[in-house]
Amino acid sequence: MKKLLFIAFLCFGFQLKAQDLGEYKPLITKFKLNKFSDANNRIYINKFNVNFQLYNEMIDHKNGGKMWRGGVKGDATTRLAVGLQGISEKDLQQTVDKLYEEFISDLKAKGFTIITAQEAGKTEYYQGWKAGKGGNVEMSNIPGVVSISPSGYEYYYQANKDGGKKKDGMFSNFSKIGENTSLSKELNDAIIATVDLSIIFVELGDNWNPTGAAKIKIKPNLRLANSYGILNENKSKSILKLKGSVTQDNVMSEVNFISGKSGPNPTASYKASLKKSLEIDNVVNEDKIVSVVAQDVDKIGKELPYFRLYSAEDRSVENLQVIDVESAKYANGVYLACKKMLMENTANALGGI
Repeated sequence: MKKLLFIAFLCFGFQLKAQDLGEYKPLITKFKLNKFSDANNRIYINKFNVNFQLYNEMIDHKNGGKMWRGGVKGDATTRLAVGLQGISEKDLQQTVDKLYEEFISDLKAKGFTIITAQEAGKTEYYQGWKAGKGGNVEMSNIPGVVSISPSGYEYYYQANKDGGKKKDGMFSNFSKIGENTSLSKELNDAIIATVDLSIIFVELGDNWNPTGAAKIKIKPNLRLANSYGILNENKSKSILKLKGSVTQDNVMSEVNFISGKSGPNPTASYKASLKKSLEIDNVVNEDKIVSVVAQDVDKIGKELPYFRLYSAEDRSVENLQVIDVESAKYANGVYLACKKMLMENTANALGGI
């Protein structure tokens, strides 16, 4: 017999304080920045994207079965869905647009000429790629995450068989070491800029439980992520899928500049990520959210002729938690964190040219 329970946890009494950022600790790798001068002050922005995690759905499952010293226990499954409520798409788009406009203004003030997508699209590098245009909130191929590029910004992407954007592979970050060197070479050693920032609000806690119960613990933590594996319940229909399996999609925040081509690598490069995530404080209620369901255990059983019969229920809990957020405060916190990383690294990489 199976029982299905629905539980909702609500948090009260949260007071928003003055908005602030946590400690900013960049992780920078640079090589021959003086060679950026060979680009003749030409720069192409091949990616400018901000990813926002707005929803997360997790599962934990414990298998039942026979127990070592007799008796049985049932399966236990808990699902926990957490989402942010109250965020305006308009606020998100305007935030990304503002970051892009300030980035462009800063580059032009430094004397750079921005290469258009039309010019870059004539290169052999982009043959077979599809053209895209920013200005819309798009569902990404990561569950619970939307991606936004600036209004009017044009770019190219590799498409999957359905025409959508191809999903990065597990080792895509390693493949980026020599990314865009051929494109830079075709554009006469122009600097290629890549801006890819990820705003995450879920942080998984320790889900270990000595009783064997199914348990999910989440601590909401709004931040500009350094490197994070987003876990979601695996909802594929594969017959090989294990009960309680999850998917993992890796995201990180990067501001990169490369120029020229030396073998597979750029002649000059500046790659910036984060040693630790840059926290955005006093925006999201950070009260821990826990969903637990214990396994039903039968150690006594029922005596029948010639044998003893044991019976244990399978138990399932579904928990939905909605976190109310003030949209303007969220957007401003995101703006401050992204601007910190974007503008400081632009100055570090290109300020001396």
